[in-house]
Formats: sequence, C-alpha cells, structure tokens
Amino acid sequence: GGVRKGNAMIIRPVEQSLRPDYWSPEHRDAASSEDYWREKGREEAAACKTEAREHATNLAQTEGELAGAQGSLEAHKATVAELLNNTEEALEAQDTKRKLAEAETALAEAREREAMLVAEQARLQEAVRDATALAVQAEGRAVDLVAEALQDATG
Repeated sequence: GGVRKGNAMIIRPVEQSLRPDYWSPEHRDAASSEDYWREKGREEAAACKTEAREHATNLAQTEGELAGAQGSLEAHKATVAELLNNTEEALEAQDTKRKLAEAETALAEAREREAMLVAEQARLQEAVRDATALAVQAEGRAVDLVAEALQDATG
C-alpha cells in the first residue's frame, strides 16, 4: 500500500500507518473513508494543539529570558553610567593634580626668586654699609684736611 504525496509515492506498511479496516476490501466504502479522514483530522488537530502549547511555552520562556536580558541591560547601563561618572571624577582629579603641580612649580620659582631678592638685598645692604663707612672715613679725612689747612693758614 502507498500514499501519493506530490509526485512521490510514500510506501508504508498498512499496519503501521493507517487503520487496517480502512484498507480492507469490505470497509472501502464512503462512510469508512469519512470516518478515517475525520479521525486523521482529529489526530492532526491534536498534534497542532500540542505544537501550539509547546510554542506558547517556548514563547513564555523567551519572554522571561528577554525580561532577564532587559534587566541585565539596565544593570549594565547603570554600570556604564557609574564608570563614566567615575572617569569624569578621575579626569577632574587628574586636572586638579596637574593644576596643583603647576602651582607647586610656580611656588618653587617664587621662592627661588625671593631667595635671590633676599641675597640681592643683603648684598645691597652690605654695599650701603661699605659706602656709609667710606663716607664716614671721607668725612673724617676731610675734617682732618680742613683742620690741617686751617693750622697751615694760621700758622
């Protein structure tokens, strides 16, 4: 026995594929044929219902997985936002450190200039003391010279 499907003939043993009474010569009438096809339709409908339930179960699982993935995505977004915030804070801290280093360099340069100015001030004060001492000596010498000149003049 066989069943035509498209252009191919599918051969199946009668006892495995179809009810034997459908193929028996005494049951090849219209009522038996209709009963057979009704039974086949019920079997097909039951198979479709089973497959539909399986698809619904798979869909529910997929929706659950999708919800879990959505939650995970939101968590990753929050982590990325936190990392960006931390990166901004790190960049600000790095900028602050750079500015602090620049300020420390400027302070060191100012202290160096101050030390140079203090040394220059000390040198100038020493020069003023030396000049004052020379002026005092010169004044004393001038007084001596004036006194000698007066003595020579008065005789």
